Amino acid sequence: MDSRERSVSVDMTNRNSIEEYLASIWRQLFSLDHVNYLDNFFELGGDSVIALELVATLNDVLDVEIDISVIYERPTISELSDYIASGPE
Repeated sequence: MDSRERSVSVDMTNRNSIEEYLASIWRQLFSLDHVNYLDNFFELGGDSVIALELVATLNDVLDVEIDISVIYERPTISELSDYIASGPE
């Protein structure tokens, strides 16, 4: 079972509002009904172009400065959420 199948068949509850927000963005980016905090951006089909779109959305909506490298270093919703919550360097 690949990660896309897991995301559709298992709806693990996201643990906080940042994870919920990230999940909503990822559902739109990947046209999925469900994603959860363990889903990996790249395993869902993410690439550098989609990562740029994600970073632009996060920087605009959350008023933060996240570099595209953060998506590569923290590819799950959980990891990215933790990074955003702790205040990007």
